[in-house]
Amino acid sequence: MENEKILNLTDFQEDALKEVANIGMGNSITSLSKLINRKVNIHVPDLKIEKIEDVPDIVGSPEEAVVGTIVGLRGNFMGYIAIIFPEESAAKISEIVMDTDDVDLQSEMNLSMMGEVGQILAGSYSSAISDFFGINTSITIPYTNYDMVAAIMDNLLIEMSIEVDYAIVFDTEFTIKDEHRIKGSFLTMFNKSLLDDFLDRINKMV
Repeated sequence: MENEKILNLTDFQEDALKEVANIGMGNSITSLSKLINRKVNIHVPDLKIEKIEDVPDIVGSPEEAVVGTIVGLRGNFMGYIAIIFPEESAAKISEIVMDTDDVDLQSEMNLSMMGEVGQILAGSYSSAISDFFGINTSITIPYTNYDMVAAIMDNLLIEMSIEVDYAIVFDTEFTIKDEHRIKGSFLTMFNKSLLDDFLDRINKMV
């Protein structure tokens, strides 16, 4: 009953994973706040663990246009982090960072900027994972694209050099200067053995 073990975490395991998310997201938002020089508040993320093939339906409609940034995780933690922003939220981030109301989400300049934002967020998040579990990890150069959720995930599955089975999905919402509401999904993707290793590490914390 593999799925039952994966999807039905103990309360302690789920709380520990949420704690990692809270720390990681807190680090990421601090980095974003420094980048845009504005106050950023975050709402506590919602945790889900899903099969990788179900991700497009989990983070929104598979046909929904999004800006997605994907980075590889290397070292003791081999997998991927994907940061998905719905079109409206991606446009708002672009307006703030680039200080303009004229945003072309498909332009090379904008995708490069969103890739930089994604790399900063992913780097801060992966550092929190490393510190929490006492492991060493680093991130690769980001890949950023404007496309439908399903297309971005399909491209990832085709291009990835490391097989992944599951994704920890954190749907989060944060506000900038208490006026701009940004929604996004953070996905940490990995194989079954790595999830088992994480859960074993968590169980030893009891």
